[in-house]
Amino acid sequence: QTAGIGDAGRAPVSCGFARACFRGETVSDDRIAAVMEKLGWHDNDRFFCIVLRERKLDRKFSAIARVAIAVTAHDDSRQHCFFDGRALIVCDLSAGAHTRDEVIADVLRNVRDLGTIVSFSSSFFGFGNLAHFYRQALVVERVGRIEDVSSEAYRFEDYAVDYLIARCEEGSTLML
Repeated sequence: QTAGIGDAGRAPVSCGFARACFRGETVSDDRIAAVMEKLGWHDNDRFFCIVLRERKLDRKFSAIARVAIAVTAHDDSRQHCFFDGRALIVCDLSAGAHTRDEVIADVLRNVRDLGTIVSFSSSFFGFGNLAHFYRQALVVERVGRIEDVSSEAYRFEDYAVDYLIARCEEGSTLML
């Protein structure tokens, strides 16, 4: 299941674009540029990803949808979409008025006591790297849940070494 980046009132990114990015398919520079223009973002901006999922996999999207919409509703530097049972929030730190730590604090306030798991990627430059950093957040969650199953939030910086080891074991290209 995939929905366009943005809420119903401002969904400038097509489902096809989101699906292609998250599945690691090649997306043309022209298509990326068009999406960036619609969002008012720039490729040399600094971004990071937030991935939300329900703690119990049999639950519906309700909690993660509420969080994603609450965190992105009034800030054009944050966009969300739903993909593969998760919500992804992409934050353009260069376009926004908040630091990464402030955005994380905002998300954590919204997820408290909802039975939601959230993971945060490191920051990155270049929207074309979105798929990699989406996967980074997924690996951070997987590794973090092994080390601290009771936690509801996993930050890249807390699991950087474990992330590197996991990616090497997978034979993946590393990008920080």
